[in-house]
Amino acid sequence: MTKEEFLSEFTGEPREITARISYCHGKGDPAFPVLDGMYKCEARFDAAIDSATGEPIETRGFNWLRWLAPKKLFGFSYLYNFKKGKAYRLLVRQAEPKKDAGFYSYLVERLIDAEVDEPRLYKTENKPRKPVLPDSDVLRSELGEFKLNREFGLYEGTIDYLGEEASVDLGISEDGKADAALERLGEICADLEGFDAKIREIAAEELYELVPDWYDEEMSREEFKAVLSGPCFSVNSDGSAEVMLGCGEVFADHGIIIWLDPEGNSLGADLAG
Repeated sequence: MTKEEFLSEFTGEPREITARISYCHGKGDPAFPVLDGMYKCEARFDAAIDSATGEPIETRGFNWLRWLAPKKLFGFSYLYNFKKGKAYRLLVRQAEPKKDAGFYSYLVERLIDAEVDEPRLYKTENKPRKPVLPDSDVLRSELGEFKLNREFGLYEGTIDYLGEEASVDLGISEDGKADAALERLGEICADLEGFDAKIREIAAEELYELVPDWYDEEMSREEFKAVLSGPCFSVNSDGSAEVMLGCGEVFADHGIIIWLDPEGNSLGADLAG
């Protein structure tokens, strides 16, 4: 993908929004993927308001802010130093929603104001509540044993993934249960061969066309799927999931992240790390 191709995805009219950041890259994290000498940067928001209308913007699914920043030889500078939990007024253009409209992407054209005071983004009914943590530090099931990480509010463990060990995080609901995440993991494990084929196909569908930009040797679509290595999972409390795959030297040191909705449908994939 070229810089022009990346920018051409964002076909919406420019609009001003105020968004609350729920995820952003941190200092010391691996660099973003590089596109024509620019970092392809991203952050995620969980609440936003349209500045023109004053109305909330629907934020179901994954809501990404994306932008390009000049690559530096030393250190890192990702242009916008977003902070998790803070609100920012931005000029953006939206891309067409991915597939079932569970994946939204906005190009940041300009940062208008940083860390703004916008009480409407922090109303009690909209503010994510910290989940009640279970009393038990260990969750045992036929799939394996998962230990509670109280700092991050999730269970961590491993499963046997087609003869390899795969790490798994299980999200905890606001009432302190991991039932939905465990049930979804059970559905995945019931047909691991089918699931494995599915995520490899998703990765190929979304990212195979980028291989020539990164890898000097010729590689067929099937060879690309074969080189992908065992995943690690993050299964959320609503049954949605994020799956990380290794890809050897194809995309340098980057991995692949795939987003799945609670029914297992793809919400897209991208390079990560």
